[in-house]
Amino acid sequence: MKKKKKKGFGGIGYTSNNGKTWDVNAYLKNKKAKNEQQIKLIGVLQMLADSCSDTALPSPSPPDHLAATKRLLTEGDELMVKKLFLESALLPILEAALRSGSILEMAKEFDLYSVLIDLVGTFAKKKMLIALLSDIGPEYVPRQKDSLFKLLKKTAEMSRVFQDCLYLSNETSDTRLEESQD
Repeated sequence: MKKKKKKGFGGIGYTSNNGKTWDVNAYLKNKKAKNEQQIKLIGVLQMLADSCSDTALPSPSPPDHLAATKRLLTEGDELMVKKLFLESALLPILEAALRSGSILEMAKEFDLYSVLIDLVGTFAKKKMLIALLSDIGPEYVPRQKDSLFKLLKKTAEMSRVFQDCLYLSNETSDTRLEESQD
């Protein structure tokens, strides 16, 4: 009895575009367009986060031009903003970006990672939103694997290692240059 050869899944990869070549330029153009869309959406979320009041730190009285400014949101509104962020896909997206983002990847998509880091920085400055950087609890789906704080700390350590390697590389080449001039 002969076995019938199954069609599909033969070879490497899973594609329905058999015989077509991959267009690198189209891929890069599409990736750039997606990043620009994400940057705009994150900008909207940034404005929402910015509307929350800053961390209450004792400070001197505000300058005259700020004295008349009122809070944009009530405390109840700020709680709703926090809940919106907790129940949205934003935190899992930030976690995924920080978890999988190597220094090289971040450099390749600098504009996107810049707005992501700016948004996380805004969370850190806002009284109501700073808790988003910590463990958020099991009641939110998808379940958080690592807190944003932990992922930022890991990214900072990775950056220091990279920076140290660059420094050592520069120091070694400077030493070689000095030795060759002697």
